[in-house]
Amino acid sequence: MSQGVVVEDGSSNLCFSTVRVEDNWAGLEEEIETLFSSLESPNPYFSPEWLRCWLKWSNKEQKPFAALVRDRNGRLTAFWPFVEKKGIIGAKGLWPYLNNEANYFDPLGFPEAIPTLVKGVHGLLGDYHFIWTSLLRDSFWSNYLAPMLAESNTPCLLRIARKTCLSDLNSFSSFDAYLSDRLGAKSKKSLRYSERRLLDLGGVTFERHSDPDGIRSMLPATCLVELNSWKGAAIAGLYSVRGKRAFFFELLPALAEKGRAVTSCLRVEGFAVAWELGLLWQNGSMYGLHNLAYDEDWKLHSPGKQLLVHNLAASHAAGRSVDFLPGHLDYKQRFATRTEPVRELHWFRRSARGFLARKLILLNMRIRRRLMAKAKGRAYAAFHQNLDEYLGAFPVDSKE
Repeated sequence: MSQGVVVEDGSSNLCFSTVRVEDNWAGLEEEIETLFSSLESPNPYFSPEWLRCWLKWSNKEQKPFAALVRDRNGRLTAFWPFVEKKGIIGAKGLWPYLNNEANYFDPLGFPEAIPTLVKGVHGLLGDYHFIWTSLLRDSFWSNYLAPMLAESNTPCLLRIARKTCLSDLNSFSSFDAYLSDRLGAKSKKSLRYSERRLLDLGGVTFERHSDPDGIRSMLPATCLVELNSWKGAAIAGLYSVRGKRAFFFELLPALAEKGRAVTSCLRVEGFAVAWELGLLWQNGSMYGLHNLAYDEDWKLHSPGKQLLVHNLAASHAAGRSVDFLPGHLDYKQRFATRTEPVRELHWFRRSARGFLARKLILLNMRIRRRLMAKAKGRAYAAFHQNLDEYLGAFPVDSKE
């Protein structure tokens, strides 16, 4: 299937097509905005603001590519962005757009158009040796991809890459009832103790912005928090990679203009000690926790947890549900009321290069698992060493 060729689905009067976007998304942005705003639960990372800013600040060697579905009137009804990549053996493939930023990669589309889109993307294996679709939400997988895979004999690799944690706050009559259900009496007592200890220092304020100017005013403080957090030393922070700060400084006010972002900050005497970035979708009824960071110097006061709880209370008051986004971290599991799998799928052309691409990807997965296991082992040893040093500062009762 060649790029730009329209393929009609006669049974539904829908047309699948593809387009390369060499310079920017200007030609499609208005249509994408209309589609995004019309969907009940769109992928928050495929709004025009994310697409436009990532293209501007990402690796210029990546070639954007979009799969589209239009109805008989030419209206855009489904959209799935990718980037073209070349493999080391000459294989050519499609990678997820926003592959180093987004937490979800399922497409935008009306339910009646998604089957045509999935069928069309699968057909692109005539031009590409592999197609990688990562971090797919369970609703998209169950309703569209799983039925197709059940009928297809195309070589593929499927795995549950991560899980996402969600909190249905509206199912609780009060926020205190939610906390009691998720934390229990002992954890709630510990949280209140940390809160009182911080309040005793004086000058504690919670700052929250959902407007462009307010977010711009807060962004410099977020840089200091990121720098002083454990993420900074681990090069895992929001701004750790070169160019990311400029990307987010442009993106977040743009999202705020459409009511799609909220930033919050915990300050002590005006000094920022924690900050959180939330994304809004489903007409503002869903809050996605994209980033949470705190200053390591204030760790004993649990500023990150206090800011998180403050924002969860705000979401409960606003009638929102919370998506903690993929990454099965302990604090996410603790505050979540349910979890869902997030899947990853590689499709391969039935050819020599497709076969070799599959073998190389499997090898890469095995190497990554071994490296992660070693990293977890080192982290476990470091944790117990630090714990021993910490406990050594306290007297220990002896039975002798």
